[in-house]
Amino acid sequence: MMYVTAFLLCFVLGPGLFWLIARRRATRPRFAATWGLSMFLIGTALVLRHWIMPTYPDAPMAGIGVLLALWLAWILVLALAVMAIRARPVSFRLHRTAFALGAVGTTLPWFGLYAAQMVTQR
Repeated sequence: MMYVTAFLLCFVLGPGLFWLIARRRATRPRFAATWGLSMFLIGTALVLRHWIMPTYPDAPMAGIGVLLALWLAWILVLALAVMAIRARPVSFRLHRTAFALGAVGTTLPWFGLYAAQMVTQR
């Protein structure tokens, strides 16, 4: 069940969130807000990892919180890259290619999970 949930998060919710964020017009305030939110999520992951997890080593929610914060920050950073490309006067084809590559990039954590599973199995 855990792998089904992770699969749905990575292949449905991730690209969906990316689409909602990256399709908007790249204004300076929106770009700054997206950057600020991604930095906040990375900071949250660091706080959870270095202060909460050592205090409560048996609490699974802290580890899940770290993973979710890093995953959401990853999606926001990909959306930032696409918003930056879309803000430039480049061809529509490059806009579409950047958007498609960003959406595909949201699925990379699934392949990281799969690679970690392959390495840890005998």
